[in-house]
Amino acid sequence: MADTSVLLQLLQVLATCSRDGPPSLRISRPTYNHSPSVPDLIQLQGYPVEIHPVVTDDGYILSLHRIPYGINHIDSGLSSSEGPNFANNKTKENGSENVTRPVVFMHHGLTSSSADFIINDPDKALAFILADAGYDVWMANCRGNQYSRSHVSLDPEKEEYWKFSWDQIAAHDVPASIDYILDFVGQEQLSYVGFSMGTTVFFAAMSEKPEYMSKVKVMTAMAPVAYLSHVKGFAKAFAPRAEHIDLGLHLLGVHYLFAGGDDMDDQVSEFCGDPYSPQMGICISMLSYVVGPDHREFDEECLPIALVETPSGASLHTLLHYAQLVLSGDFRMFDYGTHANNQAHYGQRTPPKYEPKKLKLPIALFSGAGDYLAAPKDVARLRKELPNVVFEKKIQDPPYNHLDFLWGKNAPTLVYKDVVRVLNDYNCKMKPSVNIAFLLLFMATSSSAHMLRSHPDGVNLTTPELIEAAGYPAEVHHVVTEDGYILELHRIPYGVAGDTGGLRPVALMQHGLLSSSADWLMNTPQRALGYMLADAGYDVWMGNFRGNTYSRNHTTLDPNEDLEFWSFTWNEMGTFDIPAMIDYVLEFTGQPDLYYVGFSMGTTTYFAFLSERPEYSSKLRIAICLAPPVYMEHMKGALTLIAPYANDIDTVMNLLGKGEFLPSRDVTDEWFAAVCDDEAATANTCYNLLFVIAGPDSELLNEEYLPVILAHSPAGTSVHTPVHYAQLYVSTLFTKYNWGPLGNQNHYGQPTPPAYNLSHVTAPTALFWGPNDWLATPEDVARLVTELPNLVHNYRVPFDKFNHIDFIWAISADELVYNEVLSVMAQY
Repeated sequence: MADTSVLLQLLQVLATCSRDGPPSLRISRPTYNHSPSVPDLIQLQGYPVEIHPVVTDDGYILSLHRIPYGINHIDSGLSSSEGPNFANNKTKENGSENVTRPVVFMHHGLTSSSADFIINDPDKALAFILADAGYDVWMANCRGNQYSRSHVSLDPEKEEYWKFSWDQIAAHDVPASIDYILDFVGQEQLSYVGFSMGTTVFFAAMSEKPEYMSKVKVMTAMAPVAYLSHVKGFAKAFAPRAEHIDLGLHLLGVHYLFAGGDDMDDQVSEFCGDPYSPQMGICISMLSYVVGPDHREFDEECLPIALVETPSGASLHTLLHYAQLVLSGDFRMFDYGTHANNQAHYGQRTPPKYEPKKLKLPIALFSGAGDYLAAPKDVARLRKELPNVVFEKKIQDPPYNHLDFLWGKNAPTLVYKDVVRVLNDYNCKMKPSVNIAFLLLFMATSSSAHMLRSHPDGVNLTTPELIEAAGYPAEVHHVVTEDGYILELHRIPYGVAGDTGGLRPVALMQHGLLSSSADWLMNTPQRALGYMLADAGYDVWMGNFRGNTYSRNHTTLDPNEDLEFWSFTWNEMGTFDIPAMIDYVLEFTGQPDLYYVGFSMGTTTYFAFLSERPEYSSKLRIAICLAPPVYMEHMKGALTLIAPYANDIDTVMNLLGKGEFLPSRDVTDEWFAAVCDDEAATANTCYNLLFVIAGPDSELLNEEYLPVILAHSPAGTSVHTPVHYAQLYVSTLFTKYNWGPLGNQNHYGQPTPPAYNLSHVTAPTALFWGPNDWLATPEDVARLVTELPNLVHNYRVPFDKFNHIDFIWAISADELVYNEVLSVMAQY
């Protein structure tokens, strides 16, 4: 749903009043006798384009626009000077053999067209990105828009033609298009990408024609619109008046709105054609009233061409239908106004409701916190009713609005990367060269420090990319804590054997200090605990604590500018992050409880968590604690030399305005990878540095994997977090952070930090510890054992040299630890 067109009409009026003002900069484009069409724009960017007519079973003639391949797969038979190809089914790679590409069908929003997906540079527009990623891209144009305004017998200038709402688009246009595409390409299934109304019509179509679900591999919904109870801005103001407006316009003989046209295009483009003109603020403000107030992501340079292509036309009934959803609070068919009319159309007095619960096919949801039309509460309601949501991303920072999904400056990295990842999960036969090209595309356009580099062993692949490279499915989920931190969860929903159906027991895994979800993948799939659990039948979720590479976001604080962002220790990870993750995972999976697996700081936070939030014990089947540093009186090695001075270091860092400790950076990642390569002369220095911290042992460390390990660690945290550990060593107690006497009085109401109450940890708990661990020493673990009220398993690793990091990096961790972990978990 994109009611921007209502205000675009007002821009036309404003344009006529500003002719004597400052001259507007017209957008740069080739000379046409008319405004450039979507095929013109596609061809202008150097991509092949085809136009395919489709006739629905009720006689509407639709126009599909196709990009059969990307610019990296040039068909030598196409010249850029030629017009678009019509119904050419010969898709060639490098001008030679025929290639079968996975098909993706894209559907636009309200009053729009296929232009939704190409109004930007090729590296920022989703249709071009998908074509370059190896997909055969087809874009819809629904009945009534400027590309599909024909009928086998009806005249578009007559009222009869316009007697439709999005009900009919769902019931006729979507099925007809799917059938045509699959028949034309000779495939049995396609993937669907919808934006706004493109999601509405899909949900409605599959609800009423469930037999089509078998023809769709996966559906990706951007700004999904089904329920509209919580809309804001213009839509909320318009809805109560829509019925009267509709009646008045029909009496005047007006049956559709926003048809576009060269005159209107020119007037609106003149007013809003210069992204740097004074009136651009007016244009953006009017759009913001419709789609959402935050326009930090808005790419003003897209607006001139967007206003040429949008609005593209819609029937009055289509607009009215959305207004009815706002007022009724239901996702239902068009209300014909009287019981008698509804009875004639539906055989009942009220419009039938659509049933999202019928949609059993895989669905991925992408929504924005600042969206006025696909409001967060409405998306959450839809999410609860959809039975097979395989991926969900809520963009909180920046608080994405409705149009950001099309025009956002960072849409490629915030949205499209994950869209392609989801599609790739269900189109696994894609050629490796295509996937590599896609990753390189994002490497060139993204500032992320975690895109693919050239190291053949996967140095600096992100955790999801590592998972996929190993042949497992990967999902990315985001959770907002009650104090505003935005955390990223990485999920492996099932193992390499595939999804066998049914609910799987859930395992939530938490990493160690200065690390990330990658902790659980730093070995071959047969030896890495994350993969082993997935292959054993678990639904694996791997958390990322606040402040690390993947969870460096907040709803209001900027980690690069606000020192307050870094004012946390592992105490806040335990009391805020873990509860938020557990709540999210259990709600998402529909499970009543889960298994908790922690390593190092992932265990410290667990004990702090249940000490402060004992009510969560009932949500845990069992907690597996690997190398648990709780008491640290007997810590050994290099850190004992630094610990007494940790508070002084913390003070100096804060005075310098530095709250972040050892973040991941491209330069440092590459330095570690080079210096610690197993063939480098300096490799022994890396090993020795690890051993003087974690405990001596060189027998079990996988030296060939060390460059990959050090590309993911350190992953960053706050300065306070390691200082908190140093305080445990100095005090010999398990207490909250020591802010000093005055600070403690402000934080805790007493001059000393309170001790955690381990008697509250009533969930079944299993301890796994190493004889040679210098951080979680045997003596300190023995003290912990005496204070736990429900210790169900106490396991000493049967290898005398087993140290702290061996729990995640040892070449034989599977035999020495993980098999025992799986055995214990199976008992609960």
